[in-house]
Amino acid sequence: MKVVEKHIVPQIQNPIRLQEYASSIFKTITTRSGIKKAIKKQLILLNRKPANTGDWIKEGQLLELLAEELPQKKIFRLQLKIIFNDSTQKDLYYIITHSCTCIYSSFLK
Repeated sequence: MKVVEKHIVPQIQNPIRLQEYASSIFKTITTRSGIKKAIKKQLILLNRKPANTGDWIKEGQLLELLAEELPQKKIFRLQLKIIFNDSTQKDLYYIITHSCTCIYSSFLK
């Protein structure tokens, strides 16, 4: 996975949990709920290991945010037949059908 953001923890005065600290340092995820979801998906690493919401932050630790890998979307190539074309109007209106009896209409400008 690709690292999107890196952060080395500077000197901190009070101990703080990762979930609260990370929401203030990462630019791509700014909410604690977003950080919690990223931790659950193992997209946040603490010293190059998957982090937990209950981890406490210490000076010098390395935090990394990984990019989420999204699955490729399938492309369906369908042979569609135009059964109605009203080109007398300024705007074109098509009704398209497929052999599986699915009807699709599209309003084009």
